[in-house]
Amino acid sequence: MFTISCPKCGGDILPSQDECPRCVTVSAPQPIPPVEPEPPAHAPIQAQTPAAPSYMPQPEPRSTGLRDVLVTLGVASVLLGAGYFFWTRAERGEKAAEEAKPVLETATGARRVHPLARQIEVTGIRLRVPRPGQAEVQLVVVNHSAAEIAGLSMDVVLVGKGTSKEVAVFPVTVKRLSPFGSVEVTVKTKTMVSAIDLPDWQFLEPKVVVQNNEQ
Repeated sequence: MFTISCPKCGGDILPSQDECPRCVTVSAPQPIPPVEPEPPAHAPIQAQTPAAPSYMPQPEPRSTGLRDVLVTLGVASVLLGAGYFFWTRAERGEKAAEEAKPVLETATGARRVHPLARQIEVTGIRLRVPRPGQAEVQLVVVNHSAAEIAGLSMDVVLVGKGTSKEVAVFPVTVKRLSPFGSVEVTVKTKTMVSAIDLPDWQFLEPKVVVQNNEQ
């Protein structure tokens, strides 16, 4: 079959063809892709999908049993040590207070009781503490007998009425006590009771031991 050459591409075409089919295909316009319309300005912005959470297992904490035991033992040791320190300090303070207590004045030596001891009364007690540890006692010694008593010595213990708590202990000496007479005596002595804790006069009770000075 007789053919001719295309003047554009040099390919063979039939004489009856006006255009080269190859050139027509190449020169055909390419279709323009459609342009998507832009979203309006008021259109809501689509939220981004959050990332999927990680389901990786968390690492298990290491065992701290030994550390907890050591911490507990340490705290217990500190508390026990502090308790022992305060307890021993309190004991030392009480011991020092016992040693610092004034020695109460009292007559010593075994003496016989005066034959008229039951006829002697100590009353009218007035007690005051001018200084810590020092007491001043005023009292009245009464002779309920018809005998005259000279050189009377006695030991007096003042206690709280109804108790055995000693307030003061002191000796009393009366040079002369007439029959059915009385004499007022003032004595300075030591006391372990403070002025605040001092009982009122109506709550003081004397314990009297009248000594016999006769040989």
